[in-house]
Amino acid sequence: MARAIASESEIFVTRDTKLLELESILYDKFSIQILCPTDLIIKLDNLLRTSEYQPVRLAGTTIEKRLIKEGEQKQLLEQFLMSGQREKKNEFKNYLQGFLASPNEFNCFVVLDHANNKQLSSNYNYIALFVYDWSEKNQLTIPLLRVNNNIGKMRKAIILHLLSIFILEASNKERLSTRITDQYLDKDIIQSIQDTLFVQDGEEWIKHHLVFSGTTLQLTKKLNGLNSESIFNTNILSKPIEILQDSSINDRNTATYIERLFHPCKIVDAEIPSFIIPIQAKWAVDLFDSELANQTIFGARKDLAFNCEAVYYRSVRNSGGLSAPSRVLWYISDDPKYIGTQSLRACSKIDEIIIGTPKELYRQFRRLGVYDFEQILKIAKNNTDNTIMAIRFSYTELLKSPIPLQSIQQILNNKVTFPSPYKISRSEFETLYNKGMQILN
Repeated sequence: MARAIASESEIFVTRDTKLLELESILYDKFSIQILCPTDLIIKLDNLLRTSEYQPVRLAGTTIEKRLIKEGEQKQLLEQFLMSGQREKKNEFKNYLQGFLASPNEFNCFVVLDHANNKQLSSNYNYIALFVYDWSEKNQLTIPLLRVNNNIGKMRKAIILHLLSIFILEASNKERLSTRITDQYLDKDIIQSIQDTLFVQDGEEWIKHHLVFSGTTLQLTKKLNGLNSESIFNTNILSKPIEILQDSSINDRNTATYIERLFHPCKIVDAEIPSFIIPIQAKWAVDLFDSELANQTIFGARKDLAFNCEAVYYRSVRNSGGLSAPSRVLWYISDDPKYIGTQSLRACSKIDEIIIGTPKELYRQFRRLGVYDFEQILKIAKNNTDNTIMAIRFSYTELLKSPIPLQSIQQILNNKVTFPSPYKISRSEFETLYNKGMQILN
């Protein structure tokens, strides 16, 4: 240490815990950083990949995701050790250090919120910790997935949102599966994994997903090919292939299930109705559109943005024959406060259409809807006895390339401006979805 100070070295690397604890004192006095070997690797990787260490908003909220930085290990070990499941501290420490020591193989992320928000408890620092392993050609592996137990009622929503991020990022990198291998998952995470249609494979969980838009026959051929190449789990594929080869695929509930099983897969010749639904930008910000939310200072509401399902209210009149299950392409109405309105920006699955009075629907869906009761009552013409419509939807994907109104009108061969829901044909949905997701057939 004396030699390092005398030679005016900027960094001293050691595993000596006593020296590491004196780091701030020594830095103030001698301008030398005391780092453990893992923190040195993180620091060097930070210099090489500066942009990846910058925080990124999650779901357009003030909650951020970024790579772990040097000096954070101790707090992460204390906060995410699964002592209730008899995980040993040294085991967890070695496990985490192994990931951090190989930044070319593993991406180690934390999720945190710098803003003071009543929805999150005050006794937390980090919301979540997870690791990406991209070493398998066709698969994203998650060897570590921990979520803070002290973030209150939002915990389940955040877990589900993280799972949807894993699937989305794996799909964007053309990976066909996401596998979770953490052996210390708590029961909330396991329940969320099951809700997202992951399938247990020994002591691990796997979810197959396909960036696919095609016919039933094309999907069957693709799955059979993946099955024969042993890329997909044979036990998982056998039942879906059997369903696809059976006439039951003409049942829209069955077709919707297959699409969810391999989400974001789309079966374009299935009997699933499709609609374009207009929505104001200010509601889309909180319900699903993180890109619009990122244009605002405060971002989206955390209690809504992390929900993987949501509810949108509208009048029963001029509903365009809305039914469920079905698909929806969201058209964001003109709003000069936002860039990118007057365009299709997202695609969702409609799970349920419910007709009821304002009080009934607000009571049933207040945790999922963006409107307060007064706004819902306004839809009912301020009459508590009038009925309105609630649209419950999930599996939302932001289009990679939003489609402006003029292009939509050209594809539909119709000058419609979407004042209300508009039913489209299967071929029109296929064309619009493929264009928005940049899928080339």
